[in-house]
Amino acid sequence: MPCVHHWEENLCDKPGSLGIYNDGGCAAYGSIKNAKVSSNDNFVIVGVGGLGLMAIQLAKAVTGAKILSMDLDDNKLKVAKENGANSVVNSRKEDPVKTVMELTDKTRPDAVIDFVNSSKTVETDMNMLRRRVRVVLVGLFGGELKLNLVTFPTRAYRLIGSYIGTLNDFRDLVSLAKKVIIKPVISNRFKLDDLQKLYKY
Repeated sequence: MPCVHHWEENLCDKPGSLGIYNDGGCAAYGSIKNAKVSSNDNFVIVGVGGLGLMAIQLAKAVTGAKILSMDLDDNKLKVAKENGANSVVNSRKEDPVKTVMELTDKTRPDAVIDFVNSSKTVETDMNMLRRRVRVVLVGLFGGELKLNLVTFPTRAYRLIGSYIGTLNDFRDLVSLAKKVIIKPVISNRFKLDDLQKLYKY
């Protein structure tokens, strides 16, 4: 039976999601679209692993927003800079909220995508928001979060879960890849003979 919400195949009650139930996927691109940022926005990407790095490239190409990347690892943040992040924040070494305030001239970010999505990272996300902000949660680290519910109507926050993108998102992503707008980030190379070592790595 086809999905009733045919324009949102990724949210079907009987899913055939790309990257989950079928080959393919576009979690980073789907989250960028959900964030709805524009070229004048300050945009925070939390967690710069594989998805975070791809999101930086996509956000740079598609939105032109000013990108602030946040992580605990200086090496990852260095790669984030090389892939288009305007600024980086090591939240282990510095106060992330204070630093983001300084980097945005005290205006605070316009959107946040959290590729970690833990209790600690989302609590930080919620403490650095301006009005009307979209917080897009992608990571599956998990945990719990205590929220001040009064701030949601008064500050018009939007908390959005984003798992993967739609089929149309996937088509857009393939088109961007063909134009070499995005490029793979290779952290290490292994021989097939070293496959066992790779799993331990």
